[in-house]
Amino acid sequence: MEVASREDELKMLLQRAKEKGIENQKRIKEEEAAKAELRKERNVYYKPVATDGDDKKDDDGGNEEPPPPPADEPKKSDDDDGLAMA
Repeated sequence: MEVASREDELKMLLQRAKEKGIENQKRIKEEEAAKAELRKERNVYYKPVATDGDDKKDDDGGNEEPPPPPADEPKKSDDDDGLAMA
């Protein structure tokens, strides 16, 4: 009798595992569909704005010279707070 009950238990466990696998496949498929829908919505929302081409780099890879540094301003002393004493 013990052998028969062990076989029944094994069959039951295999059946449960099979059902669990089917449930997991369904759940994963639903999650993938939801993620695909979300990606589709985000692609529409975050779609890059078309430009007129002004900001594109040159054909040489954009290796232009950097802009010149700003002109030197007259240096102020530490005591100069911008207020004149009269």
